[in-house]
Amino acid sequence: MYSNMRVNLKIVQVLADLLIPVLGYFFWGWGLFFIVLYYLLDLLVSEVFMHLKTRAILLKQGGALLQSMGLIGVGIALIVTTLLLVRIFMLQIHPEINLTEEIIAFWSYKDMGIAQGYVLIPLVAFVGFQRYKTEFIQQQKHESLTVSVLWKTHLKSLLLLLTLVGLITGISFFIPLPDWICLALLLGATSTYQLVR
Repeated sequence: MYSNMRVNLKIVQVLADLLIPVLGYFFWGWGLFFIVLYYLLDLLVSEVFMHLKTRAILLKQGGALLQSMGLIGVGIALIVTTLLLVRIFMLQIHPEINLTEEIIAFWSYKDMGIAQGYVLIPLVAFVGFQRYKTEFIQQQKHESLTVSVLWKTHLKSLLLLLTLVGLITGISFFIPLPDWICLALLLGATSTYQLVR
């Protein structure tokens, strides 16, 4: 019963996470790259909390961070490779795009007179903290999980994400995809990643 409740809660969280990008695309005029940036921001915040989870385990159980540096290094390499593939993907479907200008536009985009960067980043960080607190600390996973198990599970999720992003990028080289199909693929890939992490 508890397992079913946890699965249902995870599905609700994934559906809630889909809400912002879908609203952004259909109601706030976000382009595909804005949504990609939102997901990358979420990915980077999740990665920061992985390091906080590692720290919590080490503080509770003892041990040295150096013993896990190999796994952490692989995680960083997978994140960097994913970011590079996203860059290739965006340039493939929108060769005219200036990534730096788009990042600045994403940060300074105003909704109700406030630049969204000042609202969105703290919001994503707050959601990440709440997940860290409720799914990790309150469930006392820092007492039962080892750093090795935590990171091996995380690396499998990152490898799945990298595979999905690689697949979408590869498809974009052979089939010109409209933005709404790219968005659907992106939402499917990120939802799959979130369900397995």
